[in-house]
Amino acid sequence: MTALAAMYFGLPLPYVFLMMTSEEVVKLLPTLKRLFGSKWVNNLTVEESANA
Repeated sequence: MTALAAMYFGLPLPYVFLMMTSEEVVKLLPTLKRLFGSKWVNNLTVEESANA
């Protein structure tokens, strides 16, 4: 999206920078949800019992 703003639409540098920064903020929201949720955490230090 930022490349389109810079090359195709010919927007000035401050607008391109604003678009680049806003893309990072948008990506941050799902990242924080994933980070503070427990889906990505796997405990590799606890051994499972072999008596199953």
